[in-house]
Amino acid sequence: MQAMNEALREEMRRDSRVFLMGEDVRLGVFGTTKGLVEEFGTDRVRNTPITEAAVVGAALGASVTGMRPVVDIMTANFMHVAMDQFANQAAKLRYMFGAQINLPVVYIASTGIFGSAAAQHSDSLYPLFMNIGGLKIAVPGSPRDAKGLLKAAIRDDDPVLFFEPVALLAGDKGPVPEEEYVIPLGQAEIKRAGKDATVVAIGAMVRQALAAAETLAAEGLQVEVVDPCTLNPMDWTTILESVRKTGRLVVVEEARLTGGAGAEIAAVVGEECFADLKAPIRRVAAPDVPVPFSPPLEEFLLPNAAHVVEAVRSIRGVEASPLAQRVARQAGIDLVQVRGSGPQGRVVKADVETFLASAPASTPAMASQAGTEEIQPTAAAVVEVVLPKFGWTMEEATLVEWLKEAGEQVAEGEPLFVIETDKANQEVEAPASGVLSEVRAGEGESIPVGAVIGLITGDQTGPPAPAPADAAITAQPAVPSRPAQRIPLAGTRRAIAERMTASLREAAQLSLTIEVDLTETAARFAEFSPTAIVVQAVAGALGEHPMLNSTLVGGEIQVWEQRDIGVAVALPDNGLVVPVVREADTKDLARLTSEISALAEKARASQLSAGDLSGGTFTVTNLGMYGIDAFTPILDPPQTAILGVGRWVEKPSVVDGRVAIRTLAVLSLTIDHRVVDGALGAAFLQNVAQWLAQGDFR
Repeated sequence: MQAMNEALREEMRRDSRVFLMGEDVRLGVFGTTKGLVEEFGTDRVRNTPITEAAVVGAALGASVTGMRPVVDIMTANFMHVAMDQFANQAAKLRYMFGAQINLPVVYIASTGIFGSAAAQHSDSLYPLFMNIGGLKIAVPGSPRDAKGLLKAAIRDDDPVLFFEPVALLAGDKGPVPEEEYVIPLGQAEIKRAGKDATVVAIGAMVRQALAAAETLAAEGLQVEVVDPCTLNPMDWTTILESVRKTGRLVVVEEARLTGGAGAEIAAVVGEECFADLKAPIRRVAAPDVPVPFSPPLEEFLLPNAAHVVEAVRSIRGVEASPLAQRVARQAGIDLVQVRGSGPQGRVVKADVETFLASAPASTPAMASQAGTEEIQPTAAAVVEVVLPKFGWTMEEATLVEWLKEAGEQVAEGEPLFVIETDKANQEVEAPASGVLSEVRAGEGESIPVGAVIGLITGDQTGPPAPAPADAAITAQPAVPSRPAQRIPLAGTRRAIAERMTASLREAAQLSLTIEVDLTETAARFAEFSPTAIVVQAVAGALGEHPMLNSTLVGGEIQVWEQRDIGVAVALPDNGLVVPVVREADTKDLARLTSEISALAEKARASQLSAGDLSGGTFTVTNLGMYGIDAFTPILDPPQTAILGVGRWVEKPSVVDGRVAIRTLAVLSLTIDHRVVDGALGAAFLQNVAQWLAQGDFR
């Protein structure tokens, strides 16, 4: 706010042709024009009626005569009212006159989501104007940039749309040089250098990207943050050179995802740097919906640093030897936490062993541990209770319930709290004995992995902590309408929705089906569960086709020797979990039947452990038990294959030229075509069918 005021004041002092016009500019509603009328008078600081089309057109006409008007549109949404003046006049007049005239006019409009301004005052419209052509577009990301870019815009001889992020107007602070300076239009700036990933951040998202880079630096990831500053002209050289260096790109903006500036940047980078990319491009933006008035919903829509961190983590990738991968998998640790000593940072077995040796004193517990730091307290030691990471893809969880209150004694290994992940509700044990001296997270809060949510003081009685804060979204009054029921898409249901949507969006899914004759098998092995029979057949076929026993993580295909098969289990509350049968190829039907039944019971009783849910290399889902003949299963990333089993049903079939009643079932295999080709998937499916038809089970 102050920076833009300085820019206007300095340029009006420098050039008498510069004047300001707009609704209430003498008053200075947003503060950017405050006090200017006292210095420059009413001739150069002109209030206008509430008629945007007339104001935009009048300023354009003034610029043709040699004046240099600056128009304060206030809110970007008001630009819709003057669209003809922008699109058909300002953008095209110089071309229509054969470049014989200049149009030195600047239109300032606040942009972005902030302060419950609601749907008609919160849009980011710069993508719309990027497509028109003939208009220069600047979007500053800091007070320094706002001043330097605005001065450059006022001195430019073409129409410039200056979108001021409302977050800057609302009080974002930053250093601004006292000496004269101008930031040229069309010149991007690298706000933070890095080598592991590029984040191109637009406007107010620059601050969020820098915060995300700081978080990721603690994980050993060096993120380069690039601020385009102007979107037309775009400094493609700086952006492309950064992506060629890092091989990974995330674009973050406040505008909506579809058709945004991020989409254009992603497209150009895809065209120009395809061979340099090590992972898919990720875009972080607002969803394609109107911006709500509700503060919690507004906050939910607004991209933030956590979203950027999540996007970068999703494309990071770790180079590791097969042996290191196996050791890490058995220990239940995420290789991203391990620093590699091999060539180009490759993680080797010794690195994992070194990490494991130091883990108890410095790292959060892994999937096989209780979920808090493994620090043995002394008489007055304070132990941090942190949220553990369960599985490859978990980044956060909802705190369902504290099982102890602040001030209560807890024993090491005793259940301390319950969390809800995208897989199940799980109890997390206390890491040490003592007193729960502080509770830092309230029930219902969404907690990122690794966050400290409480403290345990060894053998001392601590004061009760204050009551946890209320949930971010509170109940709203009933609306007079007739919906049967309103159910928020939250918790496990939301996690499943996001996971399945991401699976369909990111994986090249190909589905194959085959009908299997199970007559002999059904007769000989009737005492065993159909799911156990299919799991043993799948385990055997994976031995012949190991590429389907794989995961795709960080641009690397990991083929697993151990056949750990997940079995989908429906929960009573309409949720879904996938507990894992370890080393399924080593177990007979009796043990598989017993183990699958036990896992299903534990799932329905919310008693599954982290070890029960993590590390599956292939999934079997059996909707046949619910009377479904055939269906198309959705991949569970990072796995590259999943088998769906239809119901076993007796019906007529032609055998040796005669019609006979046979037991038949449809198998549906979905594969990730990025890893498994159709022919290989077909061969695997045929192999499973042969196992089931021949009845060669143990």
